Amino acid sequence: IAYNSLGQGMLTDKLTKESFAGNKPAKMMKIAWDDLTPLRKALREIADAHSRSDDEKKVSMAQVAICWCRTKGTIPLVGCRSKHQAEDTLASMSLHLTLEEVASLDA
Repeated sequence: IAYNSLGQGMLTDKLTKESFAGNKPAKMMKIAWDDLTPLRKALREIADAHSRSDDEKKVSMAQVAICWCRTKGTIPLVGCRSKHQAEDTLASMSLHLTLEEVASLDA
């Protein structure tokens, strides 16, 4: 079971550098924004590669992170606080990552 698979929001599109400054888990774990940036960039690039330009299928960073957990044989636990988050989590089930994409997230 993958607990905290979205890193308390650190691996989602919603996080900004400004909101990161108040992220308590990041402070507790002494994670700096610059440390998180390469992983967030990889998640965004993969999400963009799986998204269609017509906005009919917009893949989120959260969907990619949840999918990555599944590729590792875990069951990701995600706390959904809204209908949108629940729909986003459910949409991650139809996403499949290539070996190259998994490797880029592992790096």
